[in-house]
Amino acid sequence: MPETPLVPDRFQVTTTGIAWDVRWPTGIPHQDHVEMSGRQISVIVRWAVDSRCCLRLVRQTYWPGLRGRADDCRGYLCREFADDVEPAIIIDGHEERMVALKIARILLDGTFTAIHHPVRGLRLERCLFPATTGPHLVERWTLTNVTDRKLKVALGGVEYRRSSQGITGTNRITIRQQPQEAILAPGESLTTGFAVTASATDVEPEPVDVVQEETRRRQRLQSLTAVSLVTPEPVLDRLFQLSAQRTGESLFDTKYGLVHSPGGGDFYCGIWANDQIEYVAPWFGMAGDAATTEATINACRIFAAAMNPNGLSIPRAFDINPAFDLRTASSCHPEPLDERGDSAMYLSGVSRFLLGLGDAALARELWPALVWASEFCFRATTADGVVASGTDELEGRFATGAANLNTSCIAYDGYRHAALLARDLGHKDWEIRLKDRANALAIAIEKHFGATVNGFDTYRYFDGCEVLRGWIGMPLAVGLYQRATATTQALLGKDMLTIDGIRTEQGKPTVWDRTTLTALRGMILAGRLPDALPVLLQYAHRRMLGDHVPYPWEFEMGQMHLAAESSFFTRLAVEGFFGLRLEGLGRAVIEPRMPAAWPRMELKGIVIGGVAHQVTVENHQGALHVTIDSSTSQPRIRANIGATFEQT
Repeated sequence: MPETPLVPDRFQVTTTGIAWDVRWPTGIPHQDHVEMSGRQISVIVRWAVDSRCCLRLVRQTYWPGLRGRADDCRGYLCREFADDVEPAIIIDGHEERMVALKIARILLDGTFTAIHHPVRGLRLERCLFPATTGPHLVERWTLTNVTDRKLKVALGGVEYRRSSQGITGTNRITIRQQPQEAILAPGESLTTGFAVTASATDVEPEPVDVVQEETRRRQRLQSLTAVSLVTPEPVLDRLFQLSAQRTGESLFDTKYGLVHSPGGGDFYCGIWANDQIEYVAPWFGMAGDAATTEATINACRIFAAAMNPNGLSIPRAFDINPAFDLRTASSCHPEPLDERGDSAMYLSGVSRFLLGLGDAALARELWPALVWASEFCFRATTADGVVASGTDELEGRFATGAANLNTSCIAYDGYRHAALLARDLGHKDWEIRLKDRANALAIAIEKHFGATVNGFDTYRYFDGCEVLRGWIGMPLAVGLYQRATATTQALLGKDMLTIDGIRTEQGKPTVWDRTTLTALRGMILAGRLPDALPVLLQYAHRRMLGDHVPYPWEFEMGQMHLAAESSFFTRLAVEGFFGLRLEGLGRAVIEPRMPAAWPRMELKGIVIGGVAHQVTVENHQGALHVTIDSSTSQPRIRANIGATFEQT
């Protein structure tokens, strides 16, 4: 691992999230942003602590279901709200504005909570979050008297109304807070707040109970963390928790039911073959959450409806706007050069999702779509035996040639997992066919892409590529380990590794978290845990406790917190550290990889085939002991007795 500058942590791990205790003048001024989502709303809170230690907020708010423009995937209603919507606080007759209140602590735990220093004996805590099911951005204020005398407190009112034309009617935004007064005894608190609400109706919105909405928000966050990680490294455990929350919260109501979408201020009520199918579907198949399962099934079905007998490639994405019609979805297809390996993404992601879920009826329903995707990949096979595609999931941002390593690796993974489904569904002929395709593709990947690049016996990303690429870690992530040692050395060498992660391309500054986390997962699976662990810990500190927190982020678009990207970390822990490998419909194997310095690690609540399990791995004098507890007497996870342990 090359020398990289050490950057001190800004945040610290707490019992529920992470917190920054602001101490002037250390670390200020500072600014950051964080996204949070509910079923009808998403908000990017842009916050800044200025040189005077005062907090400024901009609430960048999106209502994905309210569209202002037809046939525009970004035509949803969005507005920004700054300090002009914050009521004044009057303490014993003295007016104080929020913009002048100094900040003491910022807490991120699926909400944005700010605790201000007391002013005139009154301490303010405010908590921002999206409503779980309604179209509300909620802000709860708690004012506490920290003196030994009574305080007379008053809040000014807020009245905000705006309207704009939408495709289904007039979209209306309302903020209402009535003036309020109270006498607070020493130690007594007043809890109040307001909501920013949007709707396409003339009916005046009902007042929002901010305390009740906060309870619902926290309950939903808790349900999204039913699967938890426990290790000797609290930063990894908390990153797993918050990643599971971010991944699972980005669900939006549509006329076709719940839809999981990336978010990021750009992608709402839409599905993509990479984000919603390849990346996050395998995680949702094991997370045991009904809502995310529903959203994934909806995505699987929408893509399946676009598969056609004439062999055209499936669309890379669907905008599920109010005018979207599933019956005509198959009429929209990209040009062949736009194909990113989307059929391979579908084959891999849906196969893994179905195996983890263990629902035989759903597997039978979606089996024809998997056959279609397999046939598309097979037809795209070149004379060299690899799978051609016009580009990859980076959509032309970097050169990919006529056939790239990523698409072929995803297709290989899809063939392998679809073969397991074929066996359990009784399709013996397809089991044999898919196994043969996987074996042939593995040989072709080694022959076509295996090469010496920049002095490393690793992979070229495409024929003619003479520089290292971040996605050369993909073969390791799908179980192709022939070049694991040199590939690890190449990716963690001075030309590729930065303080923020692994470069997309040698010589370029771009770093994508999806690439970094896939490579690290592959290294762990390939037995290179001692090399991967220091990089992973540095990454976790940067993303969890550094200057842009608390989730994995997208390099472009201002480092937005796209939801599916967080699943790369949860999958790294489950598939990497615990070596969870799906081996059939609702069945899996555990082959743990644990650092020698760790006495134990636990994976609680992982769901395979509808059964929740707790997996405990313990280090007994260099040998790993695995204990599996389940909610039934017939665990669907078994430990691999032959699992090896590599000393760090």
